[in-house]
Amino acid sequence: MKLKTTVAAVVLGLGFAAAANAQVLGDSLGTLSSTNTFLGPTATGGQANNFYTASGNFANIHTFTVGDDLLNGSYGAEVGFSWVFGAMYDIGSVYAQVYTGTYLDYVTGNATLVSSFNHNDIQILGDTKVLESTFALTQSEYVLVLGGTVSGWNGGFYNIGVGVTAVPEPEAYAMMLAGLGMVGAMVRRRRKS
Repeated sequence: MKLKTTVAAVVLGLGFAAAANAQVLGDSLGTLSSTNTFLGPTATGGQANNFYTASGNFANIHTFTVGDDLLNGSYGAEVGFSWVFGAMYDIGSVYAQVYTGTYLDYVTGNATLVSSFNHNDIQILGDTKVLESTFALTQSEYVLVLGGTVSGWNGGFYNIGVGVTAVPEPEAYAMMLAGLGMVGAMVRRRRKS
């Protein structure tokens, strides 16, 4: 009888340890399109993508889709995570990854990593930490993974925002290089005289 109780306690303990480090699928953040260019909290009260994590290590998974009108090679996306830090609420050892594909693709290892960033990339703005990255929009479905270790004694909150960015056309790069060439020629000409 004592052996059964011990085995049951060990199995239960391992189950709790696995749950503390489990990946959790969050809600879909929505669909980016030419008329809906931002997913996340806004000053005018847009969808508040606020998420709470109680304690321990975590890896939360969020998905979003992209409308066909943004898949012409002219657009990218900027994804950002932000959280307030201090003794009460904080998250440490943060990392984030963006994959193309569905949640099922991610779980089965068939999703493609398009962006990865971690705590070395954090910006501090007042009492808020921000982690962000930009990537080209090439697929219609994306998976965002945010993980870390909750270090605040009351847990940790974070926000997610995804916005559309314009990708410069090749002509814009050509004009910029031509302009830099002209400035270089003017400087060289002045040095000669």
